[in-house]
Amino acid sequence: MSWDAIFGAANMLALLAWASLILLPRWPALLSAILYLVVGLLSMLYAGILIGLVGGFVDPAAIWLAAISARSRVCKRCFQPRAG
Repeated sequence: MSWDAIFGAANMLALLAWASLILLPRWPALLSAILYLVVGLLSMLYAGILIGLVGGFVDPAAIWLAAISARSRVCKRCFQPRAG
């Protein structure tokens, strides 16, 4: 799984939790589910990423270079002159 996919999934999970806190009724079961499931999953995910980076299991330079190359591909497509 790529770092972009992990980051996107974490953002989607956090967004759904915030939306449910804002839009849904404040049932104790819902609040408990968000507190223990969503916050717990995000905490474990962030801890796993931190342990991977600090422990040397993941090369941060490779992540950085992959992010830069992905952004440069997007920027090149955005700023190409239109034909015709």
